[in-house]
Amino acid sequence: MTPDDDPVLERAWDLRYGDPTEFGRAVRALPRSPVATLLRGRLAQARLAWGNATASRRATA
Repeated sequence: MTPDDDPVLERAWDLRYGDPTEFGRAVRALPRSPVATLLRGRLAQARLAWGNATASRRATA
């Protein structure tokens, strides 16, 4: 499935490459559905990865 197949994914895709805070709000505002659950999971993974990278940079600095 590509973002062009689903208007919700298309909007989330557009937001993803814009302001990440706006993307997070948009994902949380989605109704409970498999697609929304997947997007929430991806957002959580991205936040965790960013936090780990930040902590790693601080530890080596």
